[in-house]
This record gives sequence, C-alpha cells and structure tokens, in this order.
Amino acid sequence: MAYSLSAADYDQDGDLDLHASCYTQRSNANRHSFVARPVPYHDAGNGGRNELLRNEGGLRFRNVTRMAGLD
Repeated sequence: MAYSLSAADYDQDGDLDLHASCYTQRSNANRHSFVARPVPYHDAGNGGRNELLRNEGGLRFRNVTRMAGLD
C-alpha cells in the first residue's frame, strides 16, 4: 500500500506519471491493519518497495521502476 503518491512528467511526454512511496509496516496477524507501535522514519529498509508508474494514457500505468534504475 502506498504511503504517499507524487505526480510528475518524468519522461516528458506530456502525461503525468506517478511515484508511489510504500513505507508503512503491516502486522503479520492482520494484513489489513497497520502496526500500532512507532517505526523509525529514518530507517529506509522498513517499508515496501517504491514504484515509478509511467502513464500510458487511457487510465493505464506501466511499472517502470526497474527500467528507470530505481529498484
């Protein structure tokens, strides 16, 4: 699940692309609830994978994270 979402035209094609930042840890017991304990914000290894999504038009997006060197 994305913690924040940014929109920008990274490939300069005139369409807004998306960068999803996945940061919040989840409980193993209940995958739909968030952990109630505090998590250090500075620990870059405690969240999910971030994704760069290229706008293909027609409400379609392609995951280009690896191609952009962001994996």
